[in-house]
Amino acid sequence: MPMPFSTQTSVSWLMVCNCLTRLVSSENTTIYGGTQEDILLHPSRQLTNASTFSWRKDQQYLAKFKNNSVTYYEPYDQRVKLFLNGSIKLEKVSKNDSGLYMHEAHDKEGRFFNQDRIDVEILDPVSKPLVTACCTGEGKMTLLCSSEKGDNVSFGWILNGFVVSSSCNLTVERNVTGKLHCFGENKISRELSDPVNLLDLGKPLDL
Repeated sequence: MPMPFSTQTSVSWLMVCNCLTRLVSSENTTIYGGTQEDILLHPSRQLTNASTFSWRKDQQYLAKFKNNSVTYYEPYDQRVKLFLNGSIKLEKVSKNDSGLYMHEAHDKEGRFFNQDRIDVEILDPVSKPLVTACCTGEGKMTLLCSSEKGDNVSFGWILNGFVVSSSCNLTVERNVTGKLHCFGENKISRELSDPVNLLDLGKPLDL
């Protein structure tokens, strides 16, 4: 079987970038990222004594530092960057990038130095929720909150700045006043609906 294509570049250009990415630093845990975002994974220990280190997803290598150079492996070579502190950045991630990522480091004598296992889960962010009238009853109205997009979304309601419910639906008395929002959220995002004026609930709805 042919070996995967790889490219080698000098490590001298590598630096820890201060870019606007979703920063993640964890050991033996689960982290979350949003589709089409960048994520940055960190080793749990400083690698001042490390001579070689690598990252792989499941059994597929992403990048490896050895002999003062970096090797990148397909199909990740065009969208990963490895840094001198051992961190690795994955650009424009998709749900296919979900999985177990493993970092390993060895010292100059080849002795095992550090290992991290990070479960990465990539989710679609929540779209702006919409409020609709679900059903009506005497003196009451039930509203429904929904979002077209988003994975593992939970919903809730905010009345006059306070969370009053953690459900996708809410039943309100017609004599309640104030501004009402619903929200949808998951591990990576949170969105509010447009405000609903409760004074208008007794009128024909145009939400």
